[in-house]
Amino acid sequence: MKVNGELLSGPQFSPDGLSIVYQRQVFGQSCEIRQLTLDEERRVVLKDQVLTLCNKKNFRSRMSWSPDGKYLVYQDFQEDYQNIALMLYPFSGGKVERLTLPPATSRGDILAVFASDSDHLAFVRDVAQSTGQIWMMSLTGREPKMLYQPKDRYP
Repeated sequence: MKVNGELLSGPQFSPDGLSIVYQRQVFGQSCEIRQLTLDEERRVVLKDQVLTLCNKKNFRSRMSWSPDGKYLVYQDFQEDYQNIALMLYPFSGGKVERLTLPPATSRGDILAVFASDSDHLAFVRDVAQSTGQIWMMSLTGREPKMLYQPKDRYP
């Protein structure tokens, strides 16, 4: 949704329902992952703050908040590989970490979602911009594994 020339996308509630993260972007100029903090009735925004910056070439982000509330995974355009990687934001502080490194022939990794154990992620890897694969990764082991390859279509 565009608001005053800005694109807002990817809103996700926190596990406790008292925060919402979203991406705010002015294409080609800036990109931010932001957090709204709500009052207990979820009627008033108490705070709107920048969590981290994302690539200004990013497109609409879809994010996943871990069920334990510790992490946010979002997709971000990578200049060095010219594709999209999954990024891990730790709410406890520390650096944002690139979780995946898709091959150069891939458009990238998108649509990540956490499992209920807060350790496993499922995501789609675009393959040569023609089909998608379903992949899984554990935050503990950090080894992505392809689970499913549909024939000539996105899952």
